[in-house]
Amino acid sequence: MTQPAIFISGSAAGIGRATAKKFAAEGYLVGIYDIDEVGVRSALAEIGSNAVGGRLDVTDPASWESALTEFTDASGGRLDVLVNNAGVLRSGRFAEVDLAQHHFTVEVNV
Repeated sequence: MTQPAIFISGSAAGIGRATAKKFAAEGYLVGIYDIDEVGVRSALAEIGSNAVGGRLDVTDPASWESALTEFTDASGGRLDVLVNNAGVLRSGRFAEVDLAQHHFTVEVNV
């Protein structure tokens, strides 16, 4: 396949989705992967034939392996750009945010 390929985590909405739309408009095959499956389906419908995608939990190595395999199968083995856009934000006084939420933030963002 000669079409360039970009895989974007966290691309069901927001910056990730806008990035996916921009690259699709530039002729890239775009991988739209996110934990939000409804958002992924919506983004795929909006972008059309220049996109493939599915569920990705960035905290799970097996989920990464599955998503990347699915994407590179669709792209003919190409992966020119990887945008790890997935991220969460928890706000509040540090000491008042539950420790589990701090751990979750690190798991997703790092």
